[in-house]
Amino acid sequence: MAELSPQSSADEIVAYLRSIGSEENRRGMLRYGIKIERALGIPHGVQRQIAKK
Repeated sequence: MAELSPQSSADEIVAYLRSIGSEENRRGMLRYGIKIERALGIPHGVQRQIAKK
């Protein structure tokens, strides 16, 4: 998938986030009581880097 830009649509952003998430991270969230049905499995540091773009 191409890099995100300020012009990216919401659908493009969600698709990108789903593509970089991992099932291992999602399972790890269970230890903290986080419901994972809709979780993307993206580490917080990665989320912050994306948000800065």
